[in-house]
Amino acid sequence: MSTATLERESATAPASGPRRLLHGMTWLVWRQHRGVLWTGLALVTALVVAAVLLRHNAVAFQAAHGIADCPLMGGSERCTARQELIDEYRGLYAAPFRLLLAGVLALPFLGGLFVGAPLIARELEADTHRLVWAQGVTRESWLLHKLALPMGALTAGTGAAAWVGSWALEGAGQATLGLYWYSATAFIPTGPAVAGYAALGVALGAAAGA
Repeated sequence: MSTATLERESATAPASGPRRLLHGMTWLVWRQHRGVLWTGLALVTALVVAAVLLRHNAVAFQAAHGIADCPLMGGSERCTARQELIDEYRGLYAAPFRLLLAGVLALPFLGGLFVGAPLIARELEADTHRLVWAQGVTRESWLLHKLALPMGALTAGTGAAAWVGSWALEGAGQATLGLYWYSATAFIPTGPAVAGYAALGVALGAAAGA
């Protein structure tokens, strides 16, 4: 083979680019569900922004009126002289914080409904799973990849929202706000349990869709 022929083949051969971060089944799952995943990211971002704003405004109100760490009933002389302000503070911020925590708690249920349920059902309905299996992908590997990315993303997003919600509630002053971490409203949305519920929601949704 002549040198000219080798040069022509080298010139026409496609250049091998860098390996993509997502490839194979992981890339396929991302392509199939990227719309839902981006929507989930937007919801988590909205909850985080709301938590940051609530904490900022609550801390500013406490500092401006000198009611930080004051319960509604009792406390120091400084607190007993500001009971009306504490009551006003609760009226302004207790309901928004409860709404925020309800939003965090809703993430696992939304994930199970809109992420978990269509994962397997859509594949079985369109019969596209057989095409993937025909490419040398085992059923176990297919199921693992189908669940891993959505479940990991939802669990991480829910955990992040729960952590920020807990941080915001701590800054707002649980005693002053009248909303304690061990209350029925706050216990699950501000702890690690809600992240576990997110993983469970995807698994149950996928099982129901199958």
